[in-house]
Amino acid sequence: MARRLEKEYSGQYCLERDSLRQGEKIISAPADLEIIFNLGCYLIMAVLLKPVTGENYYACAALSTDESQKHMVPSAGFALSGFAPLHGMTPTAVYSGDTVVGLMMHGRDKRDGRYWLSAFLIDKKHQRRGYGKKALDLLIRGLKDKGVEALYLSCTPDNASAWRLYKSLGFVRTGERANSDFVAKLDLTSHTALVPVH
Repeated sequence: MARRLEKEYSGQYCLERDSLRQGEKIISAPADLEIIFNLGCYLIMAVLLKPVTGENYYACAALSTDESQKHMVPSAGFALSGFAPLHGMTPTAVYSGDTVVGLMMHGRDKRDGRYWLSAFLIDKKHQRRGYGKKALDLLIRGLKDKGVEALYLSCTPDNASAWRLYKSLGFVRTGERANSDFVAKLDLTSHTALVPVH
């Protein structure tokens, strides 16, 4: 089983950590695997999306970005403060195993009727590990299952790394502006998941 999982996921979901013992490897699998497997020297860690509740609210509110990102990404506290929920957004926590590593706000905006990803951040301690791409892929697959036809977001022009991520998932600019940000759209009717569901 370990060999099958390694072959299946190591291409896109392999993460190396300096803290691991020599010869140890982490393979991060999609959230379909809702438990953590310990297979010899392979640790298969699930990435999950869970609702923000009283139990994880403070862990979500404590998430923060790097100082250089703060002018480009809304803080977790602001996202949870009531502005996004007021317009129909749902707060969702991103987990790696049992650790909160990120937060997203998404929903159908009451003002324009479109489905938006209004806020998305991965904590500065957990960035550059692939969590963002996997979390977005899970959200996209869930929205497709619910019959949502398109997902919109706005992105600050200065945030090149975020746009690379969104573009790699299939988002395209619409030509619209949201204040100083540009708007991008993902057509969910033709989108293919990064990792097939087993």
